[in-house]
Amino acid sequence: MKVEFLKGLGLTDEQIQNIQAESGREIQKYKEENIDLKAEVNNTKELLDNANKEIDSYKSMDIEAIKKAAEDYKTKYETAENEHKAQLAEIQLNNKLEKYVDGLKLKNDIYKKAVISRIKEKELKFDGDTLLGGEELVKGFKEQYADAFCDDKPKPSFSDSTPGTNNGSSNDDTLRAAMGLGPKK
Repeated sequence: MKVEFLKGLGLTDEQIQNIQAESGREIQKYKEENIDLKAEVNNTKELLDNANKEIDSYKSMDIEAIKKAAEDYKTKYETAENEHKAQLAEIQLNNKLEKYVDGLKLKNDIYKKAVISRIKEKELKFDGDTLLGGEELVKGFKEQYADAFCDDKPKPSFSDSTPGTNNGSSNDDTLRAAMGLGPKK
């Protein structure tokens, strides 16, 4: 959703941030599911194509050659399936790492990649959505690169007048009074 649209509905900045954060989480969840499903579909298509080619090659074979080819194909299938599971696990791990690192509020992608690299280096594992040993790693990273994290303090906002000093009169009247002049007629 666009910020302008939400502001037009009269929502506060905090409400808008909450709406956008929730929307972002939902979008990320569906992106992750989409990536998983695409990988599974591609793997299934590849396996089906290989099976069809293998079946076509059986038409001209003798029985013993078919048995040997079937065993070879079974081995190839199991190997491909294991590779697919490993790839899918890697994709899921990368998605969880991205989600975890996004929650750290790092200033840029270079720092994000550095944290992900350290997590993979130390071979830290997830327990659900919790990265085991993640807090210690982030604490060490914060000590080494304190400027890598976004400042959580709200930025001051400035306005063109001090509240309560206008007393219902216009700015011209206030300025004229400060200069020792009477109100404008």
